[in-house]
Amino acid sequence: MNLIVFSNCQGKFILERFIKQNKFFNNFTHYYIHYNEDDVCNFIKQYKNCSIFIYQPINNKTITNESFNEIIKNNLPKNCKVICFPSIYCELWPIFPGSGLAGHTYICGDLLLRYKNYELKKILELYDNNLLNFDLQNRFEKSINYLKNKENKYCNIKISDFILDNYKNIRLFDTQNHPNGIILSYIYKKICEYVDYKTEINEFSYKDAHIDTNCYPDSYLQNKELSINYNLVDNKAYYKKLIIKLFNNPEIVKYSYAYHVDGIRK
Repeated sequence: MNLIVFSNCQGKFILERFIKQNKFFNNFTHYYIHYNEDDVCNFIKQYKNCSIFIYQPINNKTITNESFNEIIKNNLPKNCKVICFPSIYCELWPIFPGSGLAGHTYICGDLLLRYKNYELKKILELYDNNLLNFDLQNRFEKSINYLKNKENKYCNIKISDFILDNYKNIRLFDTQNHPNGIILSYIYKKICEYVDYKTEINEFSYKDAHIDTNCYPDSYLQNKELSINYNLVDNKAYYKKLIIKLFNNPEIVKYSYAYHVDGIRK
């Protein structure tokens, strides 16, 4: 019997950190497939003997949802349990790298457009006096709505309400698309429910489980604009340096991903 996880790194983490460590799932042969067309097609034989198929909706240029669904529909056994959870993205920082932790480009909404007629000195003065606005509440809400849109279309495991219920009081994310162990163990718990296995894991048990070793620095703006209540360690110097960098290099500024719904900027 095969258990297949078809996902980005979020699903791989759940497989490695939770599923493979559980005796219940030791009866299955585990496969992780990163979602791209080559990998999907290379595992056709494994689909034929799949008992549990866990996946995220496609969000990749190399393969569409339609072609993916055809491959799966034509190859998974009828009695296979199919579990779908969303790829998770959430904007909770004023500025953050848009292409991984290396930071080749940066997401910051329309910050520079809003202050494009200001001199850098004035922008830094506003920042020092806590007067800049990064549109975080709007960006956060749009990213949640984008998540809900995916959930409603594809998923039988949903996470958006859990985020809304807890994000102000508990740190849930390391980066915009790397939820920490609290969210991932919650998804794992829901997976167990779908296969009728009662796990002892509580969704708040794995606060120290991270996909990345690095987390984005906190900012007072998260408290100001999002009313974050957990203990923030404001890193004002970090964000001030980023503002200077983006002001001097506007070509590396990207719009917020949260302003896109199904590929259309809203």
